[in-house]
Amino acid sequence: MDTTVALVRTRPETVLADYARLLRLAGLGEPAGGGARPPIALLLEPAAPRERPAATCPPWQLDGVIRALLGAGWPADELAAIAPAARGGGADARRAWRGVLADCGVDSTLQPPPAADRGRVHLVLSGLRTHRSLGVSAALLAAAAHLLPPAQRRDLDWRPDVLAAAWRRQTAPPIVGAVVDATVCGDGPAPALQVPVAAHLLLAGRDAVAVDVVAAQLLGCAPRTLPLTRAMAAAGLGCDDLARIAIAGDIADSLPSLGLIEAARYGGPPGADGLRWLRRFRSLRPVSPLRVVAVRKGRRRYEDLAWGRLQRDYDDRSRRAGGAS
Repeated sequence: MDTTVALVRTRPETVLADYARLLRLAGLGEPAGGGARPPIALLLEPAAPRERPAATCPPWQLDGVIRALLGAGWPADELAAIAPAARGGGADARRAWRGVLADCGVDSTLQPPPAADRGRVHLVLSGLRTHRSLGVSAALLAAAAHLLPPAQRRDLDWRPDVLAAAWRRQTAPPIVGAVVDATVCGDGPAPALQVPVAAHLLLAGRDAVAVDVVAAQLLGCAPRTLPLTRAMAAAGLGCDDLARIAIAGDIADSLPSLGLIEAARYGGPPGADGLRWLRRFRSLRPVSPLRVVAVRKGRRRYEDLAWGRLQRDYDDRSRRAGGAS
């Protein structure tokens, strides 16, 4: 398996062109083995409004990936996007995604293609944020939203092997790569408490495990403490050894570390003894008022960033398109 991970620095003015370069560096801009171009379905992580702006797949990610694939020769009618339903709605994010898909001439239903389409492959798209019990939420957790029922996703911290088993069971269509948008990362213990942190980075690779390992290193987590990457590597489904992962792109010497507070606190899943009730109790601990204030200030700062303005631009365009239809 190709363990190359492409890492590209970006900014709002060039993000669409940077996505095209990212996919070329990661080997995702052309079919594997140089064969025919198979139809592609993009697997988006679930949209939840409380997680925005730092977690949900941002509209410029979907826009950049689709335009890169169109530029590489994929017909629009052979591209699709799939977004699983999420608790709490996520109407704003889904509307922005549909606006992007309509602008690119791609089916905007966000539904799986017909089951008879056996030649299709999957590409995972996700944001990047810290996660209380899994350390990092990136490509693997986004894929889990499509491969696992909700009950199994909630127990991934102490049963990460279920994702590896589900990954093995999928025969068609296979997952051929992952793209992680780290333009704005989320730092916080829970989706509603994410503070946006601008990182201006894009990651992609054919090995989703390797992509998550590099993402963890960027956030400040020790990659070997992550239950999902360890379980997937143990099952032979990817590489979790940073020394064996080749970095292509703009980072030539060493990976930068964003040093997110919540990532630095992560020391592995909270217990491996199966006492789920204890972990559920810990997840319900009271939220400090200071944390709530920090989240509000962080989100106000994000609104003033260029990325926040770009988010508003996509939202406004999708609302105008919805009103005109």
